[in-house]
Amino acid sequence: MLLRTDAARPAPQKAGAGNTRGWCACLWNHTAFLKRFGHERASRYPDFGCNNEMYVAGGYMELESLGPLAVVAPGASIEHVERWSLHALTLPGKAEECAPPDLEAALDRAIPELFD
Repeated sequence: MLLRTDAARPAPQKAGAGNTRGWCACLWNHTAFLKRFGHERASRYPDFGCNNEMYVAGGYMELESLGPLAVVAPGASIEHVERWSLHALTLPGKAEECAPPDLEAALDRAIPELFD
């Protein structure tokens, strides 16, 4: 799923998914912010089963990961872990200026760099 910010479109939009791959990324110029998180297939998630949500409003973007629904007893705790990293990517020109088909092709080539 590819979601872009657009300063000319200030109305907020939100999309979500049951992301079994456990990662999402935000791209700015030649840098990717990579967020990794878990997905438990047997668990229930909020927002119609989403463990990953993306929000945009104008030029603003937010990447969210959600943990499974859980009942937490008084005095107990739970943990939701995200692992963040920054990666330089090889892209032809500025990502925000690429047309969608060109950007998607460039990302298909560049994303494996995130996991080297």
